[in-house]
Amino acid sequence: MFTETIERLRTLGASLDGSLLDAETWRARHRFALLWSGGLTLFIAVFSLFNPNRPEQWAYVAAALLTLSLAQVRAWSRRLRAVLVAVCFMAAQLYVARFVGNFTLGPLAMIVLTFYQDWVPLAVGCLETLAVIVVAWVDPGFFSHSAAFAREDPLTGMALRGAAILLAAFLSLAIWRSGTQLARDQLTGMLSRLGVERVLDREIARGRRPAVWVCDVDNFAAVNRQLGARTGDAVLRHVASGLRRTAAHLPGGALTARLGGDTFLIAERDGGEIDAVEAFAHRIEIHGAKLLAGSEVQVRLSVGAALAAPAEPAAHLIRVAERNMRAAKGRGSVRVVVDRSSDRIVDASSSLLSSELYAACERGELDLHVQPIVALADGTPVGGETLARWTHPQRGMVYPGDFLPEAEQDSALMAVISNTLGNTFHDIVADFARRYGPGWLPYGLSYNLAAVRLRDPTLTATLVTDFERTGLKGTAARVNVEVTEGALMDIEHGVAEALASFRDAGYCLALDDFGIGHSSLAHLRDFPLDTVKLDKSFVQSMGRSRIDRAVVEAVAEIASVSGLTVIAEGVETVEQRDMLLSIKPDMLAQGWLYAKAMPVAEFEAWVVDHKRAAVA
Repeated sequence: MFTETIERLRTLGASLDGSLLDAETWRARHRFALLWSGGLTLFIAVFSLFNPNRPEQWAYVAAALLTLSLAQVRAWSRRLRAVLVAVCFMAAQLYVARFVGNFTLGPLAMIVLTFYQDWVPLAVGCLETLAVIVVAWVDPGFFSHSAAFAREDPLTGMALRGAAILLAAFLSLAIWRSGTQLARDQLTGMLSRLGVERVLDREIARGRRPAVWVCDVDNFAAVNRQLGARTGDAVLRHVASGLRRTAAHLPGGALTARLGGDTFLIAERDGGEIDAVEAFAHRIEIHGAKLLAGSEVQVRLSVGAALAAPAEPAAHLIRVAERNMRAAKGRGSVRVVVDRSSDRIVDASSSLLSSELYAACERGELDLHVQPIVALADGTPVGGETLARWTHPQRGMVYPGDFLPEAEQDSALMAVISNTLGNTFHDIVADFARRYGPGWLPYGLSYNLAAVRLRDPTLTATLVTDFERTGLKGTAARVNVEVTEGALMDIEHGVAEALASFRDAGYCLALDDFGIGHSSLAHLRDFPLDTVKLDKSFVQSMGRSRIDRAVVEAVAEIASVSGLTVIAEGVETVEQRDMLLSIKPDMLAQGWLYAKAMPVAEFEAWVVDHKRAAVA
């Protein structure tokens, strides 16, 4: 318990530091703070010259001058210099409160200290403010040269002013924290992918060549499965802490980030030579093997590294390192791959698309449309498949085929997209169930999962959280998760276990695009499926191909024996519908013969109209 508390405090401390500020930006903000504190020090010095009856006031002037001078020592750390500025501010604040009778300096000082984006100087300012309140309570005569209200009731006066100062501190803290929230990983306190890309893009724009090392924890899915999510989170925090210590040895200014799941990143703002990049990659891999040595949890790291090519965007540089990391996972004793090329061809449009998608998730531009699923026999609405849509501010409606293939190359980006659309999907299902009852759509709504998401060990926990958050758990509402046949080929990444965990959580499983992969019939036998969706290529060609018709008939027969629901995709003509009816009348269908995908409100109206027509 004590160890966990300490680790959480360390994580909190890491999440509130100013590491997003590069050296040049921090120096500019420090100069601004020094200018303010210098002006205040000059003011109290001049005021003391014209008020010689109180010699003790020179102690405050001396304290302000000393701390102001020490705050300019460049050899000292950022945090220490920021704390010295805070002490200078508070010495001036106490002077002004005691001898001038003005209490507005405190909130202004807190706002200036916020520019450091560091909780330590703010904490110092808050503690000194509380100390002033205590002094007013213990010694009412301390502020006898202050304003009238303080002379009459020093405790009330200072308490009110102190509360204003503390409120200004917390509001200022909330302002800059809200701006950096998306740039932080909440579990480890490290930068997120978005945050590290922002920092590295600034360095690249200044002509520097960052180096990045992407590290993946091998066999982490087994840790989560065998020891539980709580232990898995502890392992990730421990690995993050170890990587921070390792990164501290980099001479060029280190950054650390969690890209998603069990994938981490170390970056150097100016990487130097490729030989040094490779040497450090081996150092990370060796240190990774020692992170949990002697513990019941045994993990190791696979490392991919790259040095930025000229004008290479950070997003592309990180993807190169991720590709190298995946190659390293297939190696034996030394799992390190370094990209030594210095003239990589950068697909600028690809990098731009990824950056735009991250921003689209932040701005709420991604949404879901729904394509109806109907009973083949009479066209009655029974469910729907949700499909991603991107409302681009310049290009208008962008369809999934134009952005998801590129996004699937980036596991962290897919996690962001999946979480964004997953929240929307569960809200839609819960809203329909609440207003129409769980049986309104007997088949329910379906949600597509990309293959890359099945490798994320936190996926099941995310889906369960959404289920519970929307109140769907324990209801009769049916919720379907669709996976493609290609995803099932990736057995080594624990897809079978992931599917079983989805079933345990209350989801029904549908196999999408059935028939275009390999060993398809074995998939119907080996996986815990509820639905099989015939790929549209079979449906649309079965009138011309006896083989394709035979496949449809075979699947229909196997589904009848196995108790599986069959959905025919891509039904576009009456002839296709009639042929399917002759094979399996109780089949479900979707396609343009019935309706295209439409916004949720239009889908709801379409279902209501068709149900009303069926009753009539």
